[in-house]
Amino acid sequence: MLILSLIALVFSGCFQLFGPGPSTAILTVFNPAKNQQAILFLKGGNTTSGDSMQISIKDGDEILGDTEVGNIFTADNAHVGIALDTNAIKLKWLNNNKLEIDYNKKLRTFIKVDRYNNNLILYKTF
Repeated sequence: MLILSLIALVFSGCFQLFGPGPSTAILTVFNPAKNQQAILFLKGGNTTSGDSMQISIKDGDEILGDTEVGNIFTADNAHVGIALDTNAIKLKWLNNNKLEIDYNKKLRTFIKVDRYNNNLILYKTF
C-alpha cells in the first residue's frame, strides 16, 4: 500500500511539472467597434518548455482563461535574451477586421495565422 501511494504521489507531481503553465494577459487592444479584442499574453512554461508570448482574438466581452492558448500567434525568445513583454510585440487594429502585429524579428515564431474568422492579420518585423 505504501509503495502504491508513493507511485501515485510521484506521478501526480510529474503531471504538474509537465502540464501547461498559466496564461497571463499583458495587453488588450480593442478594434474600433469594440466588438473584438486582441489579447497579448504570456503563457507560462514548465519543466519541458519555456515561456511564450501568444495572441488570441476574442469577442469584445470575453475574458482570457487561465489555460488559454493563442489562436493566431505564438512565439518565444529562442533563448537569445529578448524580454517577453510589450517591447517585443505590438498590436494595432487598422480597422474593425484588420489587425497588425509588429514583432521583434529575433523571436522564434511557431504559429502565425493570416486569417481568423473574418479578420485579416498582417505581420511586420522590426
